[in-house]
Amino acid sequence: MPEATLEEPAPEAPELWATQSLLPHQVRESAQEMEESKRMTLQVVGINKAEQAKQKVIYSYNLIDLTKPPLPFENEFNLHPLNPTRVMSMRNALLSEGFCVFVQENQIMILIGPTSVDPSCIMMDPHGEPKPLVLNNLCLLKVFSIIGSQHRREAIIYIKKEYQKKLNNIVAVIEKKKSRWSHLKS
Repeated sequence: MPEATLEEPAPEAPELWATQSLLPHQVRESAQEMEESKRMTLQVVGINKAEQAKQKVIYSYNLIDLTKPPLPFENEFNLHPLNPTRVMSMRNALLSEGFCVFVQENQIMILIGPTSVDPSCIMMDPHGEPKPLVLNNLCLLKVFSIIGSQHRREAIIYIKKEYQKKLNNIVAVIEKKKSRWSHLKS
């Protein structure tokens, strides 16, 4: 086995050689290859450009009663009809997982300019105390333009109807028992 002399450098570790061999390829990547690499990375980690763009334009997090909104909802970006199976699936998920107000999956993007919102309700902390959405007195909007969430809204409306029906049944039973009790008293 020949010994390494001062003139000859010692053989490099394979890991170092592999790292160095990648560097020239990375430097020679075209702008198109770099963009494709970035797109693939974002896709792998689950971030898309539409989501990034939405996050950049948020100026307030607010609460709104989806069953009685101050203005009707209009979803011009997703014109697909409601799928009853998907609504029921969403209903089941909401009931089993619970309602987490500011979880990103439960957020509904309302496209509304800051001038239409009362400044007292603007809140940028998604983990802070929630504030209800209050429209400015000068707001001229006729509808809320939203992005997606039509199945989630419909599932929430369905759940509210189910619970209202149960509540009505309980109230009816209580009234019936009150009536019987007052009859027995007399």
